[in-house]
Amino acid sequence: MNMFQSRLISILFTTLCSISCLTQNATSNQNLLLVTSIQLPNVSGRIDHLAFVGKNQTIFVAALGNNTVEVVDLKTKKVIHTIKGLHEPQGIKYIPENNAVFVANGENGECDIYNADTYQLITSIKMPAGDADNVRYDANAGKIFVGYGDGGITVIDAKTYKQLTDIKLPGHPESLQLSVDAKKIFVNVPDARCLQLSI
Repeated sequence: MNMFQSRLISILFTTLCSISCLTQNATSNQNLLLVTSIQLPNVSGRIDHLAFVGKNQTIFVAALGNNTVEVVDLKTKKVIHTIKGLHEPQGIKYIPENNAVFVANGENGECDIYNADTYQLITSIKMPAGDADNVRYDANAGKIFVGYGDGGITVIDAKTYKQLTDIKLPGHPESLQLSVDAKKIFVNVPDARCLQLSI
């Protein structure tokens, strides 16, 4: 077990926040300061993505190897809740308009949606194939994007949680990023050795 992957979360903050990104140089990482480390005492195996909830200063941690989501209070620096019964949780995203946390499960390809305050399951959405992974949210369009399987991105309505469409890809989307202004999705598809651009 790698302690730095599965047993704690390290929080980094910049000490010189007023420095513009445009003026940063190769030594700018010296401005990062380790503020604290938070133990995840009941987690084994690796962790994956995180989702930050600003209104109450919590982080939802996808503990993939543990099949749980750990809820960490940044004020007390402790785990305050564990959501159990997941299936290799990978991608995770907080949707503030719904006060919901969206969790993509790699093993069964389901995306589980939880209330961010009560941690109760709201609904589950089945992807067309397994290995549901990265989750992205376009607040302007009201859409959630989930990469999955051997090559696809499912587009979901953020209000109704209904699947709107499916974007086919030549391989598994290892990562995807939204360009909201340009209305484009940039997708890393390593199996196909390409960077895919979808509109």
